[in-house]
Amino acid sequence: MSLDIHCCGGGEIGEAMTFIERHWKQGHILAHDLRLMDFLHRNPEGNYNIVLAGRGDDITGFLGVIPVSHFDPALTSEKDTWLAIWKNVGGPGDGLALFQEATARFETIGSIGINAKVAKLYKVLGFQLGELAQYYIPNEKTEAFRIAVLPQGEYTGPEKEAELETLSPQEMKVSGVHGFYHPLKSLAYFENRYVKHPYYKYIFLGVRNPGEAAYRGILVVRPIDINGSRCLRIVDVLGDMDSWSSIGGAVQQLLQQTEAEYIDCLNYGVAESVFKRHGFKKADESHVIPNYFEPFLRENISIKLAILNRKNVPYVVFKGDSDQDRPNHLPKGE
Repeated sequence: MSLDIHCCGGGEIGEAMTFIERHWKQGHILAHDLRLMDFLHRNPEGNYNIVLAGRGDDITGFLGVIPVSHFDPALTSEKDTWLAIWKNVGGPGDGLALFQEATARFETIGSIGINAKVAKLYKVLGFQLGELAQYYIPNEKTEAFRIAVLPQGEYTGPEKEAELETLSPQEMKVSGVHGFYHPLKSLAYFENRYVKHPYYKYIFLGVRNPGEAAYRGILVVRPIDINGSRCLRIVDVLGDMDSWSSIGGAVQQLLQQTEAEYIDCLNYGVAESVFKRHGFKKADESHVIPNYFEPFLRENISIKLAILNRKNVPYVVFKGDSDQDRPNHLPKGE
């Protein structure tokens, strides 16, 4: 029986979600939460950015794709995508055929949060392997860390230079900031990806250099309240961080205003020297800065990634990319 590979139709999404439950992970949120599935994968035509494989009536393969243009159709020509769940229970060549069909039209492909087993496969397929670096600024006023494990005091950063201004979603939309990093993003992307997120609430911070009226960039920040405390996580950036005056002093002020233990940013592709100039330190094994909050794990977790870059452009990843910054469980009452 020949292998059939096709885009998941609107009427097939229930079967596709059942496949996740049976073959990927029991209790996975995308096996049960149609609202989140629609947010991440449903396209304007009513179908899903999911490629299915099967022989006969049974689904034997699933590969979710999240094109950057999913959150801004004006970016379609950029031909950038992230991969999400990839699972094959069919023949040994079926998974490769599924991958080739799903990714043929894209010029950059990123897969974030991969394990060692799939990393070997990506390497064979010509992907570059790496991991997200974690940068942080602690609140110098924190007396007891309940989320991270960091020593108290001795936190000196650059004096306040650039200003951070909290923007409403409407102010963010008209801020005039343009994308700089690849995969390229836009203000419309930020609106559809972050303002319209079905569960998470984000804060938008405009970055303004001294003496300038225009914003140089936007930070997307998610406050996380856990373990009787709070931290802040930068999940995305619009603009060129290297063109900003140091934000270290303004970030320290923000941490004290919000009573957050620290702020962190997971990133691949921006030079460590840029983060250091903004007052961030690179996390290492001597400290604990958690990555998992649902459930909360007070330990260091590295996030591996694989990139296929047919454009040969500098490629930058943040925690908000792909399907990384999402709930792991259905909210209470759902």
